[in-house]
Amino acid sequence: MIDVDSFVGEVYGRLKQGASRGYTHVLGYHPLLATRADTGEVLHIRFRTGKANTQRGVIRFVDELIARVRAAGAAGPILLRADTGFHNKALRVRLAAKGVQYSIGARVTKRIAAAISEIADDAWQTLTDYPATGVAQIAETVLDGERLIARRVRPLGCDAQGQLFDTWQHHALITNRTDTLSLVEAEHRQHAVVELAIRDVKDQALAHFPSGDFAANAAWTVIACLATSCAGPNCSASQTAPPDAREHTAAGCWNSPAASPATPAPSRYTCPPAGPGRPTTRPRSHTSARSQRSSDPAAPRARDDHQTRRTAGAPGRRPLPQGLDGPQPSHTLRRPARRHPTHTTPTSGRSPATPPQLDQNPPRS
Repeated sequence: MIDVDSFVGEVYGRLKQGASRGYTHVLGYHPLLATRADTGEVLHIRFRTGKANTQRGVIRFVDELIARVRAAGAAGPILLRADTGFHNKALRVRLAAKGVQYSIGARVTKRIAAAISEIADDAWQTLTDYPATGVAQIAETVLDGERLIARRVRPLGCDAQGQLFDTWQHHALITNRTDTLSLVEAEHRQHAVVELAIRDVKDQALAHFPSGDFAANAAWTVIACLATSCAGPNCSASQTAPPDAREHTAAGCWNSPAASPATPAPSRYTCPPAGPGRPTTRPRSHTSARSQRSSDPAAPRARDDHQTRRTAGAPGRRPLPQGLDGPQPSHTLRRPARRHPTHTTPTSGRSPATPPQLDQNPPRS
């Protein structure tokens, strides 16, 4: 039994790529989520922009979801439940073609309201497990060849304040199941357990989206759902794992196996650093000559200036003439120092360094 729903992950920065406001008018993202009903494990998630419609990409999402579940070994019948946000004829056709049972809420449009109004009064069955604050009745009909189940609710007591007339509030769902009316309607109401899974992921890593990049936040969302599912008490992966692997720390990190004597183990746990990010340093394409300096103090000191990293194949570089400053290695070049010629002004019998002498007593006219 699989529950499909979406939620809004709120952000507060204006520089978050893809963050926008949707139907809730809250700035954030709008991921699509699928959970297992009995354990609350996240089976699939799709990261979307904040303004994405609830049904956006749901057909492809369901295709990937069913393929993933089948590949994991689910050979029995599959039931997919969703609310009125996924009321889509194309989605129901795709699920029926894959042999999947569905129970999807339907918006009470004019056609559905007209079909519900044609149900006879004696066809309505009163629910005995409904809270005492109201009364609820269910009935079913057929619309466009599909089974339409309706539930009408009337509040009682304090919950009835503000109503001028004793009217019914109608809710509808469309399904292809052949079980009894009471069973189908009761199991569809249990679709609300998906909100518990959403609460868990939003209460932990998805309380924020740390990066400003859309792809990085998408990866963060997937990893957060994996961590939440594996740290939960009902994780199916932890139940089938060896006993040593099921022991995890209070932080939710798996204990690493015993390290071999040749491999140093600086930490007992193999927890990744918090949050995605790029490495702080980039690998250098060359090694500095200073780092390769010999530990012997008597060894000749290697050149560590920028000129020692010029290769002979570099364009526009002239080889250093031999004998100018000693023999040079074939793989290094050094640009010869510029020599500016000394320009001297010829003078009549005076040295260039001696300034001309001026007569202190010029002749009078």
